[in-house]
Amino acid sequence: MISRAIFICKALLLATLVGIALFVGVWLHWMVDPMAYVEWEVVNDPSAAFTMDRLNICNPCTNGADPIGLNELPDFIRYWILFRMLFFSVLFYLFIRKILEILTSMQSINTFYEGNIGYFKSLSRYAIFGWVVSCISFSFQDGRIGMTLQLNFGLLLFAIACSLLSEVFKEGKILLDDKNMII
Repeated sequence: MISRAIFICKALLLATLVGIALFVGVWLHWMVDPMAYVEWEVVNDPSAAFTMDRLNICNPCTNGADPIGLNELPDFIRYWILFRMLFFSVLFYLFIRKILEILTSMQSINTFYEGNIGYFKSLSRYAIFGWVVSCISFSFQDGRIGMTLQLNFGLLLFAIACSLLSEVFKEGKILLDDKNMII
């Protein structure tokens, strides 16, 4: 079971790296030759705020919304899209790396040791940092750039859960050390 989870984590790491490389390649092409994307549009939805989870790119957009051509987006929004995509892709990569480390230690029967406690604390810190960045976004409507603040509690709850797990693993290590001293 754990070996299957380790395999999935390794596949996700590889897929994330390939995805980042593809995205950066397409983004660079978009910056160099924006007219190549003249037929591609992004839905002009102020609630979307160009976040990765609600960015709707279509060719052409037919859902009745007011679309903006990708070539019409200002450079700031283009760089914002790059930053968010890279930030959350790297964050996802770091999450998976830490989870892979935890799974590897569990496979070798080293569940309650300092490394796992540190990995859970790192996951918690990453999630809090990701939560802060996910609260801020920018939109482009009617020729103006606007800033959107939104609260997404998913990453915050993940951070709390990882903090709790680090404490559980710390208590488990203390109990294991006590057991080893008795024997």
